[in-house]
Amino acid sequence: MSRFGAFISYARADGEAFATALRERLAQEAPDVRLWQDRLEIEGGVGWWRQIEQALEQVDFLVIVMTPAAIASEITRKEWRAGRQLGVCVFPVQGPGFRLDDPRLPGWMRRTHIYDLERQWSTFVAHLRRGCQPTRVPFMAPPLPSNFVARWREFDLLRSKVLDGDTQDAISIATVLAGAGGFGKTTLAAALCHDEAITDAFDDGVLWATLGQTPNIQGELTRLYAALTGERPGFISIEDAAQALGEKLEHKCCLIVVDDVWDVAQLKPFLRGGPGCARVVTTRQALVAAEGERITVDEMTGSEAVSLLVSGLDQRPTDLQPYSRLAQRLGEWPLLLKLASAAMRQRLERGDSSEGALRYVERALDRRGVTAFDRQRSSDRHEAVLSTIGMSLDLLEPANRERCVELAIFPEDVAVPSVVLGEL
Repeated sequence: MSRFGAFISYARADGEAFATALRERLAQEAPDVRLWQDRLEIEGGVGWWRQIEQALEQVDFLVIVMTPAAIASEITRKEWRAGRQLGVCVFPVQGPGFRLDDPRLPGWMRRTHIYDLERQWSTFVAHLRRGCQPTRVPFMAPPLPSNFVARWREFDLLRSKVLDGDTQDAISIATVLAGAGGFGKTTLAAALCHDEAITDAFDDGVLWATLGQTPNIQGELTRLYAALTGERPGFISIEDAAQALGEKLEHKCCLIVVDDVWDVAQLKPFLRGGPGCARVVTTRQALVAAEGERITVDEMTGSEAVSLLVSGLDQRPTDLQPYSRLAQRLGEWPLLLKLASAAMRQRLERGDSSEGALRYVERALDRRGVTAFDRQRSSDRHEAVLSTIGMSLDLLEPANRERCVELAIFPEDVAVPSVVLGEL
């Protein structure tokens, strides 16, 4: 689809008069440049943000009237973030009260020319007429789940690995989130990607590849290349795709997540190039975890586990003790907590009470154990305890798999003498 014209973004609190005057001057002196201004072009009510996205999909330029309120406004920040991700050229202009040394400016904007229209009007108009040569800023991270519960200890540690706490600048390093299946490694990585400080620091975008046990390495490398360039060449091999992607990353500052890695050899192609990029890897494999700075992702804290467990209820219960006991019984395991929460939610939708839903979950655990809430016929590791555990057990030889299952006779968090394990 061909693009044409400019979208004018501003904060209504202190930038509307300036934006209106800018629109009128452009209409008078550069009538060949089509303009959008959200108060005039966007209809209020349901779907207003989709209308803004549709406008941004049609224009070459996003002209941002920079004012103190614009820097502070989440809406205007959302507009310029969406514009960059859609491949629109961003032209900030100095509005009333704006200071070039405002510490709240994101890093990418500090490196962007900000037009002073009193002195640079003719240059500004000439650049609008010249057309846009955009730099693509992809954002490939999955959305956070509706029942997302922040895990601040792990999150803060992860963010400190990739973001300088003093300067808020990106740190190019490989960090590995390691742990058993279903403990929230992928969700933690996604939460990092959605953090505003991260999207500001990694101003060339967020890339995301998912591998799994039987990965399509070449396909994932091609997806990342296409997200960066808008092109999808027919690479002849993994080596060819890795080399091309590495070259495109050479002068970029991206956050690259490689999710669910099972083999070190499969990770290597994603580590090419990009000395200014940070990588976050999720894995349940010890050999893969050795490829970077390791953060162990284990069970949730008690309060986090309870929050996830009651996330499906209409109201947070005043007495959390029964839910705390259930969370402990479920091992504070995020996957199992999420499935049990969904089961309670289904009971509520069928007219059951909160107390009745809780009793139902406890009875189901008594009868069928931890697979009681698996979605039928699901092989998705995010939906089924059986498939999550099964994927790990599949790595073992049959005899070792039997020995592993037999280890379930030992209680949790109790030291087991090595001589006993040896006999087993």
